[in-house]
Amino acid sequence: MQRLQNKLIVFFTEDRFSIATSILRVIFGVIILFNYMILYSQRHFLFSEQGYNTLVGNTLSLYSLSNSIIYFDVLYHLGIIVAVLFTVGYMERWSSVLNYVLYFSLNERFYHIGDGGDNIMIIALFFLMFTNSTKYFTLKNKKQSIKTNELSLILHNFAVYFILAQVLILYFLSATYQLMGESWNSGVAIYYISQIESLSTKVFQLFHTHFIYLGVILTYASIYVKFAFVFLVFNRRTKLLAVCLISIFHLAIGIGMGLYTFSLIMISLELLFFTNDDYRFFYRKISTLTREIKRVSLVCTEGFSKKYLSNFKHMVYYDGDCKFCISTIRRLKKYDWFHLIVFINFRKAEVFEGIAKDDLEKRMHSWNINKKGNIFNGVDSFIQISKRLIPLWVLLPLLYVSKWFGIGNLLYDYIASRRSVIPSGKCNNDSCYIKD
Repeated sequence: MQRLQNKLIVFFTEDRFSIATSILRVIFGVIILFNYMILYSQRHFLFSEQGYNTLVGNTLSLYSLSNSIIYFDVLYHLGIIVAVLFTVGYMERWSSVLNYVLYFSLNERFYHIGDGGDNIMIIALFFLMFTNSTKYFTLKNKKQSIKTNELSLILHNFAVYFILAQVLILYFLSATYQLMGESWNSGVAIYYISQIESLSTKVFQLFHTHFIYLGVILTYASIYVKFAFVFLVFNRRTKLLAVCLISIFHLAIGIGMGLYTFSLIMISLELLFFTNDDYRFFYRKISTLTREIKRVSLVCTEGFSKKYLSNFKHMVYYDGDCKFCISTIRRLKKYDWFHLIVFINFRKAEVFEGIAKDDLEKRMHSWNINKKGNIFNGVDSFIQISKRLIPLWVLLPLLYVSKWFGIGNLLYDYIASRRSVIPSGKCNNDSCYIKD
């Protein structure tokens, strides 16, 4: 009995889902920012008392506390700022709680924000407040991460299990109700959906018009995949297959019905079923594959690189006395597959004419080697770096949006002001130097 008790204690106090919750935080943050931004120009019409909203004053929402348009705008923009902090993992617990409250308030004010996945996302956001979702994929040092104890780990694990239970219940009930429906039993449900313009894309319509029998197979498959997921996901050997099948199912929904955020929400929740050990195993396999692809790519494109890519070479000044800057540069160098960026420690090199040293201490500066007159700094400099590093291309939309709305440099300056600077010669550990 004592042995079983010890196993249970270890089971509930072991950190197994911090990578998955960190991924979930980032994806949810991006989706929330997308919803804020895509509705930005219509925010008064959709959400305020001066607009179309018929739920004004009848909802449990911070937006219902005042009918002032100034109050509304302050709250809406605060929601955007908090969503950014939540996405990048800053302010940790506070940003998680505030993000939930503010987005819940917005969703309560106008529940047609998304395309079907908002209810389960808000449920997951509530439980996410009790997890350690800022251990990975943040813009802060590991030493600044939340210190965990047994109680916080127990809360973290139970919160994850509650989210997983919601997903399993959702799939089981969805498949059960489909099985009870006449159109699903007869295999024509997807065909009928494809013929409704508001529920399907042109590709979806044409596909089911020309491949009717395949539509019947997919109708039954959608039921079986959901039922199978509920059982297969508990076995280590079949879990990957279950998640892949259900993810393909949601990708088809996204492409065929245009429910992009719904599909992304569901896929991100399915990724929560993988443990830290699973992700480390995937990382090792993907790293090996990536190195091989990189080697083959460099060999095949060597002539092209010498002839054309040299025009895109970029020079970047960084602070060699900043530990955070050094660790960031070390990571960026790993992604510089085509050697397009030259990193220079401005404290040990001659500074380019036209750039003040005080400005270099505040912001990273860079320029195209072939166009020295065009100097970038702050988030603009990071955009130029991301353009040249293929693995960072996924960040470009977010970086451009942050620049256009003026948030990028504000966040950059905030992070830069919190970094620690250690004068040259005062540090001798691995985190304080970078090999050239």
